[in-house]
Amino acid sequence: NQIAETSSRLGLDVSSRLKVSVQSAATGMPTLSGSDVQAAQQLPAGERQEMIDGMVSGLAARLKANPRDADGWVRLMRSRMVLGQTDQAVRDLAAAKAAFGGDAATLQKLDMAAEALRVPGGR
Repeated sequence: NQIAETSSRLGLDVSSRLKVSVQSAATGMPTLSGSDVQAAQQLPAGERQEMIDGMVSGLAARLKANPRDADGWVRLMRSRMVLGQTDQAVRDLAAAKAAFGGDAATLQKLDMAAEALRVPGGR
């Protein structure tokens, strides 16, 4: 998990250096191989954006069905902020907090992540 989170935060693709996809094993989310990333980079901008939007929508749908995934909420907020969807990131933070109401440690983790991502409403 730590390798996946750190490499993602730094914008590094280390998937080809790992025997097993850490991100996929840890989250159940599909990951893109190096060749997938290269193929995506060759897509016209509109198609590439559709692919990205589809991945973000898939994560949002998964969290709606199973909201008790704090790391998933952090990934979703990060994606929303990268895409310039600040208002949606705020709504995602509220949904995440609702899912973990009463769990002070997780609420603190969500607030700290929101603050680091500059999502309004975090801490």
